[in-house]
Amino acid sequence: MEQMQGSHPTLSWTGNGYHIYLPIEVPVLDNEYVFSKEKFPNLFSLKGKYSHYFVSEVFMQYAEDFFTNGKADPNHRPKYKLV
Repeated sequence: MEQMQGSHPTLSWTGNGYHIYLPIEVPVLDNEYVFSKEKFPNLFSLKGKYSHYFVSEVFMQYAEDFFTNGKADPNHRPKYKLV
């Protein structure tokens, strides 16, 4: 993971807390076999907990909980969309 050249972090106060935006370039986990849905069929099958999610989306949700020590806004669920 590396910061994009020429990018700068942005700090924003929303009234309920600070938000830090830092553009980064990372590989799309869904495109890496080691993280593919085929490697975790129980999680991503039609009856699995994450059946309607991208692998990258599940990781973003985990990272948010990890980096905020579980104190992030419970209604905020980062979304991911392949383009």
